[in-house]
Amino acid sequence: MEKNKLRDSLIIISAVTLLGLAKITPAFSFLIFIGLVPLYALLFNQQKEASPKELLLLKVFVILLTTFLIWNGSSSNTHLIQWLLPIAYAMAITGAFIIFSFTNKHAKNRLGFFTISIYWLAIEFLLYRAHPQFSRFMLGSVFNNHQAFISWDIHTGFMGVSLWVLLSNITLFNGTLKDRSPLRGNISWPTLAFVIAIIVIPTLLSPDTAAITQADLLNDKFLSAKQISGDGEYIGKTAVWVSILLILYSFVKKEVNK
Repeated sequence: MEKNKLRDSLIIISAVTLLGLAKITPAFSFLIFIGLVPLYALLFNQQKEASPKELLLLKVFVILLTTFLIWNGSSSNTHLIQWLLPIAYAMAITGAFIIFSFTNKHAKNRLGFFTISIYWLAIEFLLYRAHPQFSRFMLGSVFNNHQAFISWDIHTGFMGVSLWVLLSNITLFNGTLKDRSPLRGNISWPTLAFVIAIIVIPTLLSPDTAAITQADLLNDKFLSAKQISGDGEYIGKTAVWVSILLILYSFVKKEVNK
């Protein structure tokens, strides 16, 4: 028990450190591609050990809240309401893990932890539409100082960057930590190569044009002028509808299995 507590404490510290540095130190922005892996490790350990879900969600919330408070500190905040934003955002994103637990229990998420990405994107989109200032906590905001790496988002919308980060992290987790021990060399090298491809290929294909940035999300005119493919943040919209379908399906399965 004490060993597990120490392990989880180290996981929490590593997650906050990686995610915090990714935002506040431009030279370490690449850490965002591994910063979410500890979250998946916590969830995987909870499922394997059948530990209380409430405790898991508390740990996830602590990681997210601390991270978003750090991110918020890197912005100019002159009003009290702006310090309430990271609290609300952390609570909402924790909801992605709550929804995952519900749908996994009653409908068995066939995509595994990839399903969390769908819920995360859906919540990210809804929060952005509710209050554009929430966009400062979008995963893509980490690259505000590296726009050349994400200029491909003129085709996907800014949330394409969030999807990029989420896919990289979950794939990396599957290849290195899920039922594996990297310290013993037990790593799926093909999966690791795939992670590198996920990260590198979009960057190499980035066109020589101005990227959609977090600042553009605060001005619909600028956003419309830059995006040349799709209709607005269509990845976020799609995630919302898919999430609704998955939740409804889970409710149906719950009633049928009573």
